[in-house]
Amino acid sequence: MNLRPLMFGALAVLIACGTSNVANDADVTVSGVLRLPDGGPAAAVPVVLVEEPSGIDALFELTVTVTSIGMLCLTQQVSFCKGARRATTDEEGRYSFTMKGKDAKSILGNPAHFALSARLDSGPRIQTRFPIEQAEVKVPEARFWQPDGLRVQAGPQRVEYSWPPLAGAKHRLEVTEADELVWAQESAPNGSFDARAIADAQGEFRAIARVERDGFTTDHHSQPVAVSGQAGAPPSRGSGCTLAGVTPQPCGFTDGRYAGASLPQQVCPSASASASPGTCGSHTWITIDLGAARQVTTVFLHGLSTSKDFEVSVSADGAQWNRYARHKRAGYVALTGNSPVSARYVRVQSESLHALQEASVWG
Repeated sequence: MNLRPLMFGALAVLIACGTSNVANDADVTVSGVLRLPDGGPAAAVPVVLVEEPSGIDALFELTVTVTSIGMLCLTQQVSFCKGARRATTDEEGRYSFTMKGKDAKSILGNPAHFALSARLDSGPRIQTRFPIEQAEVKVPEARFWQPDGLRVQAGPQRVEYSWPPLAGAKHRLEVTEADELVWAQESAPNGSFDARAIADAQGEFRAIARVERDGFTTDHHSQPVAVSGQAGAPPSRGSGCTLAGVTPQPCGFTDGRYAGASLPQQVCPSASASASPGTCGSHTWITIDLGAARQVTTVFLHGLSTSKDFEVSVSADGAQWNRYARHKRAGYVALTGNSPVSARYVRVQSESLHALQEASVWG
């Protein structure tokens, strides 16, 4: 869903305030060098350069954060990837892209932000994000990361992992299944997390090391390691749901596919009596019907996107609701109330609820 048409009126006033110093007719080049894990040149490697969509577009088109946009264009053909530029490294691992200055600006005339991504057949990936603020952009040399000591072991209670850290980097982990992001979290290079976070997913585990340097943010994705969820399917698997007065059949938020579901458009109030109502992309709640009263101890939310705080409430009858937990950070979160409760309905609510990949309710 693209909300740019809804924004044009407000943006028209702001376009004159653009701050890019690059002339519209200037020739802009983006270049750099990629290296293999052993330091040798990464020759004949496909490279993708794509402009990051605006924050609102990203919220509605994706159920992932913009940190994965370039990676997505390597493997999938979602709409914003249609404008992606593609190249292949030469025998020295060098790549180069050219564009006009007008293509390096956002709709406001500000420097546009781009993501440059590449991957090896063996699995390691690199993505560097940066704004284009001048006509010649030299991306810092990047080396694919393939840590020899990457380990993951899933049990019924915990998933344990470890990897040798990349010097000077901040680390996180991701679990994917069929290119869908199942779980992600910031992490030290060794530790564990609740096995229910990946339930029964049959997927891949990756470590990610982020390095920030001179306005460039590079994420080094390790090679994948197979991981098999041992916690089993959550009790909420296959439960029905309702959002914005619509009851989709089946519910895409509880099917275990981690792909989410389309959010129906809502009608927004008109600014004046003579104006036509517009369409809203935000929603206030999604309710999951467990079918019968069950004990609720933890609610896992995967790929939740909101621009406001959100809360989870529970109800026995769908009429009287009690707050279960409130949280400021969306994304991939596990919410545990003060004590187990009995409930049939679980509701995720926010003033601006944009996307959700999957919700799992555990007792």
